[in-house]
Amino acid sequence: INKPVGKKEIDLVEYWQIIRKRKWVLVSVTAILVALAVIISITTTPLYQATATILIEEPGSSVLTIQDLLSSNAYSTDVLGTYFKTQLKILQSRSLVERVIKKMSLDSRPELQSLQKRRSSLFQMLKRFVTLSWLAPRRAPAAETETALADPYSLYAKMILDHLIIQPIPETRLVDVKFRSTSARLAADIVNVLAQEFINFTVESRFEATKQ
Repeated sequence: INKPVGKKEIDLVEYWQIIRKRKWVLVSVTAILVALAVIISITTTPLYQATATILIEEPGSSVLTIQDLLSSNAYSTDVLGTYFKTQLKILQSRSLVERVIKKMSLDSRPELQSLQKRRSSLFQMLKRFVTLSWLAPRRAPAAETETALADPYSLYAKMILDHLIIQPIPETRLVDVKFRSTSARLAADIVNVLAQEFINFTVESRFEATKQ
């Protein structure tokens, strides 16, 4: 004989007693989570990204017709060619970045100075606190200090290249130049000046070639 099995009723009083017994555990866990959320929100620095789009055309190339634009291989000799790849390398070159630094006098910009202050992650902060390494003063490596003194632009160039993104747009002659910084104004200025200096460098190179 099959007897119907009744559903077990929820005993709210029993659950409440369990919660009362473990209330300090729940309070401690909640306090730790809130503290972690506050620390992360304070130590996290917002990043801004500025983008400029550059059109790269091979010198002496003829204007495309409608038939050329509709052709499947209209960009094969340009985008996939040596000239286009060379221009991408120039956009990421240290020499072009140094032109930007000198043009903008970035060594005196306070926004660029803030890029040098890299905040440690939460794990690194806890590790330094536990190992008491924060008691000892942090010193820059001797090699890095000597390099910065010999070439003052090397440190700034490296910082800019670390935050610079050169991204070609597929099936086009367009290239997105992106820069990320904690300062929105600095990111926009660097992207705009970099694009302008790239144009100036291209014009100067063609002029020198013509003069030769």
